[in-house]
Amino acid sequence: YRPSFRLHTIIAGYPWFLDWGRDSLISFEGLLLKTKRYDLAKEVLKTMMRDIKYGLVPNGYSGFDNRPLYNSVDASLLLFEQIQKYLEYTGDDEFVEKILDKLETIIENYIKGIDVDNNNIYLDTDHLIVSGTENTQNTWMDAKVDGVAVTPRNGKAVEINSMWYNSLKIMENLCKKYGKKTKAK
Repeated sequence: YRPSFRLHTIIAGYPWFLDWGRDSLISFEGLLLKTKRYDLAKEVLKTMMRDIKYGLVPNGYSGFDNRPLYNSVDASLLLFEQIQKYLEYTGDDEFVEKILDKLETIIENYIKGIDVDNNNIYLDTDHLIVSGTENTQNTWMDAKVDGVAVTPRNGKAVEINSMWYNSLKIMENLCKKYGKKTKAK
């Protein structure tokens, strides 16, 4: 529980890391849905969506001042999968329908492009997501040594585009389900 947020979250790697968006969402189903902790699951989703900026779910929060850190192309895309799983486990249509606008904002921002903190995220003319630069790593392989990416992952990473397609399909289905058929297109 984060007193400053008044919501629950998942700690990724205490004591080295606090709550990280990517890690929280990857472990979400196993920690919260399989164990039937649905109220906590809803709170964690609210925490993930609380500070969405430019379509990005924070990948973490500064341990010094709780400032959101937007250094991930995949955290926002992982959110779609976990919301879909939350809905499958709980049937909580009321909650999911309320957050549909936030999901729509994520999709719109990925399409028009996001360049906060040199993320360089945009939809290319071939409809694939491009992310990062030689010096900016936005995927799960984000390790650097002396400021140099250990495994450069800029460009059109295959798993990011798989998650992008999955997010679009989930959004399409949710829009159809909640009567936004024109948005589904």
